[in-house]
Amino acid sequence: MAKRDYYEVLGLGRDASEGDIKSAYRKLALKHHPDRNQGDDAAEEKFKEASEAYEVLSDDNRKAAYDQHGHAGVQSNFGSGGFEWSDFSHATDFQDIFGDMFGGDGRRRTRGPSGPPKGRDLRIALELSLEEVAVGVEKKINLTRQQRCKVCDGAGAAPGADTQTCGTCNGMGQVQQVSRSFFGQSVTVTACPTCSGEGKTITDPCRECSGEGRARETASITVRIPAGVFTRGHDQRGSLDERPSREIFLDAFSIDQYEVTVGQFRECFNAGACTEPNSGPAAYRLAFEDRYTNWNKPGRETHAVNSVSWYEADDYCAWAGKRLPTEAEWEKAARGTDGRLFPWGFDHPSCDLLVMDDSGDGCGQEMPWPGGAKPAGASPYGVMDMAGNVWEWVQDDYGLDYYSRAPTENPVNEDPDSGFKVVRGGSLADQNPFIHTTTNRVALDPNQGLDYTVGFRCASD
Repeated sequence: MAKRDYYEVLGLGRDASEGDIKSAYRKLALKHHPDRNQGDDAAEEKFKEASEAYEVLSDDNRKAAYDQHGHAGVQSNFGSGGFEWSDFSHATDFQDIFGDMFGGDGRRRTRGPSGPPKGRDLRIALELSLEEVAVGVEKKINLTRQQRCKVCDGAGAAPGADTQTCGTCNGMGQVQQVSRSFFGQSVTVTACPTCSGEGKTITDPCRECSGEGRARETASITVRIPAGVFTRGHDQRGSLDERPSREIFLDAFSIDQYEVTVGQFRECFNAGACTEPNSGPAAYRLAFEDRYTNWNKPGRETHAVNSVSWYEADDYCAWAGKRLPTEAEWEKAARGTDGRLFPWGFDHPSCDLLVMDDSGDGCGQEMPWPGGAKPAGASPYGVMDMAGNVWEWVQDDYGLDYYSRAPTENPVNEDPDSGFKVVRGGSLADQNPFIHTTTNRVALDPNQGLDYTVGFRCASD
């Protein structure tokens, strides 16, 4: 079968420019490419024919020889069997031609010309009451994302540890791979598999992020608790200090959806606004108690900070531009307006709903958990861990009979002579289900900073 004229193959006249030749080949290559026509021998043959024409006409010297002598003028450039894929010398041109369909490295394009791909939309389901639907409500959600590790500042190495030049890529961060295909020999540059493109290796990786330089961090978004009336206390089940049950009006306020984490408290400590929480065996009468503390424990930056006094909690909230919630605010955020006994409703507490003493402290984990680990136990407003995990400091001073004498609008007990502050919610070390009710109150010395069952969250107006 006679070989067709190269210009005819590309559908061009002999006065075609370099740009015309490239454009014509691009169209034919896209149309007949084997990846688009798998199993079609005729398409593959047309693709090869167009590629041979492009091989000749895209080269000025070969084009001149072909224009003067036809196929005989360029036959010496190919073997006795004619053009083969190993003769195709324009790999760079080939990648450029397929730039509309593939990336510059020959792989299918996964990003647009202006930057990284758009991320997926976030879809979050929230439960709303009829009152909230009618009046409106602002809620707070939590987003867990990868952030620069605060322990190693993104270096991936343990504090004080050295890094070494990668022996595989000699610090370049890239390696070359030579391969042959029907297009000829090609060189592919990829990220070094040993150092993942960093050019250096870590002998002592950071324990917080396992050498990745990034760690999971929970970013909070404010939830607004609407103004209105709720029922505080409990006459039938409650202890004496939970009586009498009364309807209380509160102005709108915001409260953290999650308890303050070690990573968040560390920012305050690093800024010089907070003191370091108690930790280490030397701080406790019984050395084993330190294992329950989260401060300076690898992998616990997203866990609730514990072993903090009321004053340390108050300092943090002030530094963050917030305050501790009042006792009434805490209870409304925990139980809503339907008088429920627990944040999730009336079902008996279990490790499906909260972090408690069941098969051991912390559901057998022997430590407070990361925030939001028990989403089924969320309050009506979506506030997490308001039962279990750690007791939470609130703003109020403790008064046994305060409920009987408190105002019914925005109450807060300011009686420093009592000598105690209030903690709410129960903890990882509590088994009795009634400790975890939304109405339970406990008095605690505000200077107590050695109790590993105590943490906090903040609120704002």
